[in-house]
Amino acid sequence: MSFRSFPVRRLPFLLATVILSIAVVGNFAQSPEALNYPNVIAFGVFGGTICYSNSVAVKSLIPVTTRAFTFVPATALMYVVCYNNLRLHPFEVTLLGGGLGSKTQTSIVATSVTGKLFVNCDAYCAPATR
Repeated sequence: MSFRSFPVRRLPFLLATVILSIAVVGNFAQSPEALNYPNVIAFGVFGGTICYSNSVAVKSLIPVTTRAFTFVPATALMYVVCYNNLRLHPFEVTLLGGGLGSKTQTSIVATSVTGKLFVNCDAYCAPATR
């Protein structure tokens, strides 16, 4: 039995196919609502490009736990979504400051009454015009 190695001439094609597949799949943004998370709070209409992302994981002895994320979007803020996949740890979210449609300082305030605050927040902004 003879051992035949992988033809070297096929390697560039295989490598290009893998890179192209990753690039195509990575460019399709999908809202967390499509993932069927039990806790999702969204503001606005899904679209644009992601311009801010943050998460928090806090365990506290005090039942009411609050954290704020503050940022300044480069273009108009279109969509904000906060989510977690922990059914037993729901949360509330409020937008303060600029809010949707603005380019001014905006704060996302997340609050939980379970003593544990686990939240991921993503903000999407309008595409930059050239």
